[in-house]
Amino acid sequence: MFRSRHWVLLVEVILFIQLFRFSTAVLYSQSIKNITISEVLSIGSEESEELYQWAGIATDDAGFIYVSDAMDYSIKKFDPNGTLLLRVGRKGRGPGEFMAPRLLRYYGGRIYINDQFNPGLQVFAAKTLNYLNHIPFEKPIADFRLLSANQVAVSSVEFSPNDGCYIFVVDTLGTTKERLKFSKPDNSFMSNMVSFIFDKSNHAYFAFTWKDRIMKIKRADETKLWERSLFPNLSVEVQKVVEFEIPKHIVYKDIALDTLGNIFILGGYYSKNRSKDVYVLNKDGQHVATFALPEPSHTIHLDNHNNLYSRAGLGTILKKYAVRYEY
Repeated sequence: MFRSRHWVLLVEVILFIQLFRFSTAVLYSQSIKNITISEVLSIGSEESEELYQWAGIATDDAGFIYVSDAMDYSIKKFDPNGTLLLRVGRKGRGPGEFMAPRLLRYYGGRIYINDQFNPGLQVFAAKTLNYLNHIPFEKPIADFRLLSANQVAVSSVEFSPNDGCYIFVVDTLGTTKERLKFSKPDNSFMSNMVSFIFDKSNHAYFAFTWKDRIMKIKRADETKLWERSLFPNLSVEVQKVVEFEIPKHIVYKDIALDTLGNIFILGGYYSKNRSKDVYVLNKDGQHVATFALPEPSHTIHLDNHNNLYSRAGLGTILKKYAVRYEY
C-alpha cells in the first residue's frame, strides 16, 4: 500500500510536469498580434547636465545602466532608478580617454566600448568603471558583440570587399580566431555595413544599414536560415562623393533580441515613421508586429526583462519602456 501511494504520487508529478511543459509550449508558440510600450523611466533633460549626447547603452543583470556620452567624452553609470553614480573619461587617445565614444556592451562584469576615431575596444570594470585593458582591432568597427569572456565578434567597414563580407571573432589580444561570412562580395560602397546580434543557440541575425536585408545565419557552417525584406521594391537612393557613389539614407539602424527570441529592428529613413518604427520578427523571420517610438532614435536596447531603451531630446534624454505583448 505504501509503495502503491508512492507510485501514484510519482505518476501525478510526471503528468503535472508534462502538462506544464505543454502549456508553456503553447504560450510561446502563440503568435504576437500587437506590441505596445509604456514609459517607466526617463534619465536627463534638455536643461540638466546628466546627459549631453548619449551614443551607446548597455545594462547589466542587476538593472544598472551604462551609457557613452559623445559630448563630454565619458562613460556614465546610473542605478536602476536613473541616479547618476559614476562618470569616467576625458578627451584624448590614451587609456580611458575618448575622441568619439560610441557602442557599449556589457558582459561578465565588464564594459566594452569602441571609439570612432581610436581603433579597437577599451575594457572597463562595470562596478567601478576603472580602465582594465585594450583589445586591438585595426579596421573601423561598425558593430560588436561579446560571445564569451574571451571572444568578441566584430563587424567592420569594408569599402569594397572582394572576397565576401565577414564577422571577425577575435580574442582579448585582438587575434582573429574565426571569420563568419554573411554575404557575397558586393562592389557597392559600404554595402557590408550591418548591425548584428547572436542568440544562445549561436545563430547570428543581421540588419543591413544601407540595404533592405535582414538575415539569420547558423554560425557553425554559415548556413543562411532565412532572409527577409520589409520594403517591397525599395530603391535605395545614392549620392556621389568624390569618385564614389554611396547610399544616401539608412534603411535599418539597429537590431536587438528579447528573451523570447523575437528580433526587434529599428527602421531608418524609409520607414513610415522615420527612425521611430520598430519592426518585430519572430525567430522564423515572420514579421509579427510594428510599433513606433515616441521620438526618433539612433539605437535600441533590450535588457533581460524585455525593457526597451531609446533616445529622446536629441540625445539629452534616455527613455526606458516596458514592452507589452498581445497574443
